[in-house]
Amino acid sequence: MYDRAVEKTFPDLPPLGALETFECAARHLSFTQAGRELSVTQSAVSHRIKDLEDHLGVRLFVRGRRLRLTDAGQRLFVSVHSAFTSVRDAVEDIVRGAQGRPIAIGCSPSFAVRCLVPGLESWRRVHPDIDVWLSVDETSGPPSARGLDGALRYGPGDARTKLFDERVFPVCDEETAVRLREPRDLLRETLLHDVAHEDDPGRVGWADWLKAAGVQVDPAVLRAGPRYSHCHFALDAAERGQGVALARSSLVRDDLAAGLLTQPFELELTSGLHYHWVSASRRSEIESFATWLVGRFGEW
Repeated sequence: MYDRAVEKTFPDLPPLGALETFECAARHLSFTQAGRELSVTQSAVSHRIKDLEDHLGVRLFVRGRRLRLTDAGQRLFVSVHSAFTSVRDAVEDIVRGAQGRPIAIGCSPSFAVRCLVPGLESWRRVHPDIDVWLSVDETSGPPSARGLDGALRYGPGDARTKLFDERVFPVCDEETAVRLREPRDLLRETLLHDVAHEDDPGRVGWADWLKAAGVQVDPAVLRAGPRYSHCHFALDAAERGQGVALARSSLVRDDLAAGLLTQPFELELTSGLHYHWVSASRRSEIESFATWLVGRFGEW
């Protein structure tokens, strides 16, 4: 009844059920997963998508071994996904009440362990009635596609949403620092490698820092040493005296202040990567959380 009323007002608008099915299928890029979420068969999803394509007169998906969106499908998904996200937020606010509802936040494990989790104590002091549900998120798609209200992402990102400029420099324990009188001395130490974001343009690695310090190094030297999938593993190893790590400023701020790590050289390079906030939600709690993030970490 509601769909017919909408269609009467907007005769070119497809049925809302068809748009919901499309949004779900496009989000998963799978008719089967969409069927599971909507509690219908894969065949039913396929028929609904076909009816929607016939209604619009365009192909929305390229069907093959892997489902993908056409250009028209991508345009429609961006619009429909945003609209459904806004509707879901509004419905949840009405049904459950906006105040006191938990917020789901995604974050990389390194920033979560070293910065966000310790910092959430100050969030709870200001907002004791709003719990944060934190989970690991290293994807690049919309946070809402993973059931998240927002996410802190690390990478090139949108400079308008970045929290701070990231600086990169070597760190180690105090005993190791005594042996490091000049940058060339690093070649006698174990270099710890963080391989996350290794291929991202703008990333600062050991080769970049040593070159800036005027140290000529055989590439074979940089292929040696332990390698870690996340930065906080390398930093933990450095704290234990197992070598020298190339640190991102945001992740070692507190450890440097506490004396757990030492910065043996003043040279710092500005990274082309940074942490940035991503969210399409307009819930008041999410906007408050974004404001808190800037206040807490924006001056780092």
